[in-house]
Amino acid sequence: MILITGGTRSGKSTTAERMAADYGGRVLYVATAEPGDDEMRLRIERHQAGRPAEWGTLTAPRDAVALLRECEGEWDTVLFDCLTLYTTNLLLEQEADSPDPEVVLADSMRGLADYLSERWPQSVVVTNEVGSGIVPVHRLSRLFRDLQGRVNQLFARQADEVYFCVSGIPLKIKGPGSPWAAALETGGAISPWPVS
Repeated sequence: MILITGGTRSGKSTTAERMAADYGGRVLYVATAEPGDDEMRLRIERHQAGRPAEWGTLTAPRDAVALLRECEGEWDTVLFDCLTLYTTNLLLEQEADSPDPEVVLADSMRGLADYLSERWPQSVVVTNEVGSGIVPVHRLSRLFRDLQGRVNQLFARQADEVYFCVSGIPLKIKGPGSPWAAALETGGAISPWPVS
């Protein structure tokens, strides 16, 4: 599994698409966005228009593991874009019903990370770094920021390679050839959630 992270418009999706294309074989693009308004609908259309016509598309704003299980064996590479929207969708679904949605979502996100890293020949996962700014004023925004940080740690810990995109330049921060490879091997990565 390869994780690609970075800020907004940092080149994450372009890097992920290039990597997926380089691996060859049959690519399944897992889209997590929902067209909630005209702007988002236009963004989705632009993304779709920029992808190779032979790639498959699976719309999975929720229940990604269940939907992907139905496709096993039909595709070689999964491009999951993106974890941030997926986390948002799940959080908004749980937030009204659970006093601590982070606990509920921890199991879902662990299950997705395990599934992508163990069941697919190749998976490329896109996410966002969201916690580098000010502390949000609203509770839900703070909860989302904390949850997304933990989700990113979880996926980075399980990923074979991690790239951080800055201004369209992907920097390899985990995996063979990374300048931090030795430090990561000896020190490991911290666990974002207590091991259950």
